[in-house]
Amino acid sequence: MTQWWAASVMTGDEYEIKKKITREYPDCSIYIPRRRVIQHEKGRVVWKTEELLPGYILLGRDEPINKEKLEGFVRVIGKVTEAEVKTLRDQENLEDEDIDMGSKIIVTDGHLAGCKGSVFENNGEKVKCKIMFKNMEINVSLLKKNVSCIQSSSSSKS
Repeated sequence: MTQWWAASVMTGDEYEIKKKITREYPDCSIYIPRRRVIQHEKGRVVWKTEELLPGYILLGRDEPINKEKLEGFVRVIGKVTEAEVKTLRDQENLEDEDIDMGSKIIVTDGHLAGCKGSVFENNGEKVKCKIMFKNMEINVSLLKKNVSCIQSSSSSKS
């Protein structure tokens, strides 16, 4: 049975930390809760996603986590129940996320996790994006499941 732990990380570095933990614990599930929110910008209503718990990640693993291996970039705070993880997942409201041309995205998984960019083509399961990587703009093709929309290209939704 998966045990979950809450961990404190540097705010804004959640996806970079996810990559480091994945290298140390390949069997670890790392969950960075996000939620979909409506914001008003320049008289328009836009949908965006934001982190639900900035500066925190959840680590799921069948075996206990060796806190010493993570020392220096993660501070494990304590255990989280499966019910608490489910509550966070229920709050996300990301099911009908639109990722279409012009949408601003963040890469949520893989070696480019944490990079932000915009979509210029949507091919069903994959999206082609221009992302910023080490201060360079690059074109990449990513699986849709590995990106999250942080601002939809559609100006409003009801």
